[in-house]
Amino acid sequence: SNIKICAEALEMDDELDEELQKSYLNTISSEATRLSRFVDEFLNISRMEAGSLALNRHPTNLERLIGEALDKTRAQLDQKQIELHIHLPARLPELSLDKDKISAALVNLLGNAAKYTPVGGKVSLNVELAKSEIRVQVEDSGFGIAPEELGKVFNKFFRSDDQRIRDINGTGLGLSFAQEVVRLHGGSITVRSEVDKGSRFTMILPVA
Repeated sequence: SNIKICAEALEMDDELDEELQKSYLNTISSEATRLSRFVDEFLNISRMEAGSLALNRHPTNLERLIGEALDKTRAQLDQKQIELHIHLPARLPELSLDKDKISAALVNLLGNAAKYTPVGGKVSLNVELAKSEIRVQVEDSGFGIAPEELGKVFNKFFRSDDQRIRDINGTGLGLSFAQEVVRLHGGSITVRSEVDKGSRFTMILPVA
């Protein structure tokens, strides 16, 4: 695996220059995050199928949750030199959420944006506060999704026919899980996309 290769390179060569060391460490971090996400997605999908995906709600600082989700995907973004833009309101209300599950859903959206955006592309995270809902938008300048596939992206195990996307490791589980988690919170996830221009996923959560 990439983790093993990079770890062995760091262990065997004490004279690697700083930039190469940083590159190897970023790869290890990114791959570890990907493997952790895969395990989490698999376990959560198993719980969904068993009907045991329950919520553990607590008052949650949304700004902190977003910051933690960004921290978990930062290595993926940095590895591909993706330009990140963040737009948050001056203040965000506390929401009654299952923090871990909503964080996992947001990490999935951010991770997908990083995964399917070419090197040097752009990803933006935009949060809009309305009277009755909060919209968390993750937009990228990636490959985009064909119109005939837009209705399938939340299906479990769905993988695009676009060869550029199929060549990238993926389980087809993350969006299905994210949609179910947000639905259990009384919200929804929508998607708009255009091939070769990018995608925008919007997570909508009720304020009350």
